[in-house]
Amino acid sequence: MPREPVRWRFTRTAPAVRAAVRVLPAVTDMRSERRSGR
Repeated sequence: MPREPVRWRFTRTAPAVRAAVRVLPAVTDMRSERRSGR
């Protein structure tokens, strides 16, 4: 099992996590709007 530096892993996943956190509220908003629209 190769040892991975925690810092490298964090720097690599941080942007993806941030993007997901940013997109999640918008997606839920669209879903709720679609449900109420119908």
